[in-house]
Amino acid sequence: MSLHTQLMTLLMMFMSGVIMGMVFDMYRVTSSQLRFKRWLIPVLDLCYWVLSGLFVFQMLAITNHGQVRVYIFLALAAGTVAYHYGCSQLVQRMTLLLIHLVRRTIQILVMLFRQIVIKPLIGCYRLLKFIIGIVIGITMYIVKIMLQLGYPLWRLVRWLCAPILRWRLVQFSIHAVTKITVALRNWMKSKE
Repeated sequence: MSLHTQLMTLLMMFMSGVIMGMVFDMYRVTSSQLRFKRWLIPVLDLCYWVLSGLFVFQMLAITNHGQVRVYIFLALAAGTVAYHYGCSQLVQRMTLLLIHLVRRTIQILVMLFRQIVIKPLIGCYRLLKFIIGIVIGITMYIVKIMLQLGYPLWRLVRWLCAPILRWRLVQFSIHAVTKITVALRNWMKSKE
């Protein structure tokens, strides 16, 4: 392995350590802000370490065809320590700022959705309910007036039709009595 390849590998592993520290800080701040369930934290930690391992070995494969040397681990540790003492606080603050910006953006979008979509729908619903109430009230008022105006006419028609209805009732009664007597005679004859 040439000196150039070894220096590139050393530099890539140092940068990989910095990136691993940065991603870990972002993950830590995000998990504390989003308050994941307790059982989910070990699963997410495991995912972080698996992805970090894959990332480091991918960088190794790119720079020196996957050859592992002791200085690789030293460069990873040096990169992580340099990140931790150099710009960890800045990344944590930037991550917090980004989380607050995302939360505020979501709040603004929800507020806009309520103002632009939900409130007009509620207003239309209330207006429609009010209009239907007015239409039903007017209809009931008109029906009540029609019934009050039609009641004397109904009494007149009933008075005029009373003899006809009585005559029909008498005819129906005579017809019913005749049928009953015929049925009783037939029943009595069948018993004999």
